[in-house]
Amino acid sequence: MNKIIYYLLLLFFAFIFQTFVIFLSKYITGNIKETETTDSTRVRVHVFYTQIPNTLTLQTSESSKSWLFVTSIDTSENKARSAYALLRDISMEELEFLHTDRWRKNWDDGRIKIGGDLGLRKILYASQYYLKSSLPAPETHQRKNDFYGVSPGGLARGAEVK
Repeated sequence: MNKIIYYLLLLFFAFIFQTFVIFLSKYITGNIKETETTDSTRVRVHVFYTQIPNTLTLQTSESSKSWLFVTSIDTSENKARSAYALLRDISMEELEFLHTDRWRKNWDDGRIKIGGDLGLRKILYASQYYLKSSLPAPETHQRKNDFYGVSPGGLARGAEVK
């Protein structure tokens, strides 16, 4: 009898937790406003994201704290939802490990190295980071479309194109 009550309590708390997580999750969808080319279609995108609270508070005994907010965007609602669920359920430590590991592999795949001038190296590495983070991942699950998205000008300095 105790096992039955235990399992019922587990199911109840799992339901409550899932309901709480769904409450914190948000979903929006819509068509893009501007296409990249005149003959492109206005694609519908689906966005699932963690609702960020209005305030984040540290207890008096805490000197720091981390929060995890995730977003998933896709042209397929199901893919966006499943990617969001995967990210939402991952621990911060695991997500950080996966993120740093992927970036380490990305940098190992190729980069330009220069010696000497530290300022020049910072600009070069910032530009390389900008380019790498603006391009789709080689192992993306998206269909192969023309890719647009690397904006012009001011790569390392954050300049606006006017």
